[in-house]
Amino acid sequence: MKIDKGCEPAAWRKYRLTPGATYQAIPALVGSLLDEQGYVCAYCECRITAARDAHRVEHVKCRKRYPELQLDYQNMVACCSGNMGGLSHCDRSKGDRDISFTPIDTRVADSIFYENSGTIKSRNSLWDDEFNHVLNLNLSIIKSNRRKTLMGVIAELNRRKVLWRKGDIERMIEKWESRHPRSINGQRWSEYYPYRGIVIYYLKKKLHQME
Repeated sequence: MKIDKGCEPAAWRKYRLTPGATYQAIPALVGSLLDEQGYVCAYCECRITAARDAHRVEHVKCRKRYPELQLDYQNMVACCSGNMGGLSHCDRSKGDRDISFTPIDTRVADSIFYENSGTIKSRNSLWDDEFNHVLNLNLSIIKSNRRKTLMGVIAELNRRKVLWRKGDIERMIEKWESRHPRSINGQRWSEYYPYRGIVIYYLKKKLHQME
C-alpha cells in the first residue's frame, strides 16, 4: 500500500542541518517513520515496532551509491528485519541494489494486485520482477502470512451465516483502511493491521462485483 510521507520531524531537521552530519537512526527519525506507516513494513506489510531488532531504516536510494540522499527524509522508509524464516527479503534482500519504484508513489500502489494464494503482483512487469527478485516479496512464508490474514477476514464474514452484504464489506474495508489505537505501559500510538493490502484488494474486488 502507498505510504503517505509527511514532513520530517523537527529533531531530524535540526540534526540534518548540523555541520558534518552523517546518517544516524536517531529516535525522532525512527518514531516518525513508524508512525506515518502505521507500524507496518514499507514492503511486505508485516508488523514492525520501535524495538532495535524489529525494524530497519531503509534508504530507497542506498547511502553507498547516493550519499547526497543519506539525510533526505523523503528517501527513507521503515522496514522489517528482513529475515523471516531465515531468508532475506525487503531491504535486507535489496541491499545496495536499485529499484525503479518508490513505495510513496501512488502509481505503484495502483498497479498492485494479489492472488488468493497470497502472491503479490504488479501490472508493471519491471516492478513485478523487482518484487520477486530484488525484494523477495513472494517468499513462501510471506505468501502464507498474507493468505492466513485474508482467510481470517473471510471466516469473520462467513460467521454471520448470511450472504455477504454490501454494507458488511464496506464496513470491513473501512476497518482495514483505518488505523487502530494501541497502548502499552502508558505509551499510545495508532497502527494499521499487518498484511492489509491483500485484504483491501480482495474486499474491493468483491464490492465491485456486486455493483
